[in-house]
Amino acid sequence: MEEKFKIVSSKIYISKSFLIKLGLNKRTLENYLSRNKKGKCDYYFSFKINKKIWILLNSLPLKVIENYNIPTSKNIIKKINQEDYKNFNELKTNKVKLQLIICSLTYSWNNKSIWFKYRGYYFDYNFTERDINLFSKTHSLFLTIIELRKSYKMKDIFIAYQNFDEAKFQTKNINSFYNKINKAEKGSINETLIHSTRKHGKLPYKLKPYIQKLIKKHYSNPKQYSIRCIYLKVNNNLINRGLKPISYATIHRYVNLPEVRNLCDPFRMGIKYTNEYILPSMVRKKPEFPCAVIQIDSTRINIPYFNKETNNIEYLYLCVGLDVYSNKILGYSFGEVENTNLILECYKNILSSIKVFPYQFLIDNHTSYSSKIFKEFKYKLETFGVLHRSSKIKNPQDKGNVERWFNTFQSRYLNSLFGSLREGITTKKIGGRINHELEQFYRKKNNLRLKNELVSDLTKFINKYNSDDQFSKDNLSPDVIFIKSFVSKNYKPILIENLAFLFSEEKYLKVRKSTIQFEIRKTKYHYIIYNTHLANKLNGIKVLVRFDPNDLSIIRIFDIKTGNYLGEIERYFPVEMLPNQKELKRIDLHQSKIKKRIKKHIDIINQDILEGEEELNFYPVLTFNNNNAKKLEIEDKEMIEFSSKTLLKHYRLSKKEPFNSIIPRKKLKRRKINQV
Repeated sequence: MEEKFKIVSSKIYISKSFLIKLGLNKRTLENYLSRNKKGKCDYYFSFKINKKIWILLNSLPLKVIENYNIPTSKNIIKKINQEDYKNFNELKTNKVKLQLIICSLTYSWNNKSIWFKYRGYYFDYNFTERDINLFSKTHSLFLTIIELRKSYKMKDIFIAYQNFDEAKFQTKNINSFYNKINKAEKGSINETLIHSTRKHGKLPYKLKPYIQKLIKKHYSNPKQYSIRCIYLKVNNNLINRGLKPISYATIHRYVNLPEVRNLCDPFRMGIKYTNEYILPSMVRKKPEFPCAVIQIDSTRINIPYFNKETNNIEYLYLCVGLDVYSNKILGYSFGEVENTNLILECYKNILSSIKVFPYQFLIDNHTSYSSKIFKEFKYKLETFGVLHRSSKIKNPQDKGNVERWFNTFQSRYLNSLFGSLREGITTKKIGGRINHELEQFYRKKNNLRLKNELVSDLTKFINKYNSDDQFSKDNLSPDVIFIKSFVSKNYKPILIENLAFLFSEEKYLKVRKSTIQFEIRKTKYHYIIYNTHLANKLNGIKVLVRFDPNDLSIIRIFDIKTGNYLGEIERYFPVEMLPNQKELKRIDLHQSKIKKRIKKHIDIINQDILEGEEELNFYPVLTFNNNNAKKLEIEDKEMIEFSSKTLLKHYRLSKKEPFNSIIPRKKLKRRKINQV
């Protein structure tokens, strides 16, 4: 008779062969058993005795027990007591005891929910991920052994322990095993395991906090030092201070920790890498009114046409502006090339059709949007309060409305047009490839249409889409939704002079003494940079200045090389030669800003010097290669202190002088006037 059930340490196990006979799929059962061994599933816990697999009854899902009529634990105990009473008494033999011990140890070794919680004891040590898991499993084994020794002999437990070859503590002597268990029971198990455990002939050690910070310092450098270079720099610093060097593998393991990489990679790799791989993408709500956000994008229309001017077969590019609230196409333009002129024409059609300034434009990351001409146009719109935002790279949902519109326009309208090549070569959809025979047929002269004909057809389809109410939820067309919710009072109207202002003036000027000055209509305009960071960056450098000739209270400056926006500066009015009370207040305000800037200079330099000395001198240098090095270092420190004191004294920023004492007051002696 085949044995169907077994009781081990008051737990009931059922044989694998018996479950298969009941109707359970063999392949499905084997898959669940392997998943449990890998720690991916808590069901179907099993162990093997004499080439026979036994499965814990309580680990079976309830649905399996109900569907296959598996007996309950009470019924099984009754059957065992009645039918197999003799076999039940034989469980007290030495072989069965050994099997029970092996079963208990195997359960604590394989069950991830038990050993995984002990991983925290071994994180601080220089171990790999696999070693940490093995230490945690051995930790779980020791806890189980401490409980088993109350019921079983240590000889039997030691024999069962020999089956675990991957355990971090290995010994063939029962005395050493006994002593190790006693130490673990009296003290802490993690310290008992790590003590005298060697890795590559060395004792395990913790990576000290100051070494971790030193590694982070070199790894975060934008020069992107290699691990070998970091290894040399860190060890040179440690050896010079009389500390022990660390291994290459230690730095390699620490640098590859996810926490360290996510912390240091923004400094090491830059902004682009940070935005693409580290920072989350923002999820935005749908606008609550029209003209809040307009998405602009362009694509190639895969319908060939004949160009009379070049006598060639070409393709049109379509650029559209879609209102996110109503999904209406507010403006569009056609061109032979996807360039800045195509985009600006679309902008012009949008603004002329809605006749108000929208709140925001969401644009693409195409190279045309980074051209100098478009940046000038973008700045002109910003003067009217219109914002621009580039869609996030590798985040298609950010510009999903207009992308979805192109798919709708292609599938619902363009596919029905004669000459359409469907989605074309650049499609990423399955089955979106071009039929080359059909392409050759459409490219014949008799089947080609002219550019004007294609533009008129596309215009009809766009107007048809705006007035189509078949696909909306409320059976309202995009035109109706836009008109119903559009209130002109909530927007800034576009005037004729506003459209003319879109072509603003610009000058290339050099920043001298933190000041920008130029002359227009025989009038000089001065702009002083009070911002410390911006002044240090631009002083003595030529910048691009854009301004509105009708409003010179503010100018905006841009980098000449990159075209990046740097900031805006307010106009500074010159002080009269004989100042009145108002002018004196302006003088006080000007000099207080200058004092704050100088004070900030001194604070930044002194703080950097103090922090650098504290970090480097935490472990003092033991030897000097050059005897004059120490003298030079002291002289440099004294010169910096002398320079800061001189600046403080000159600008009256010392503690003796009050902060508000701006204008020196001297006693003026009256001159006697000789009367004639």
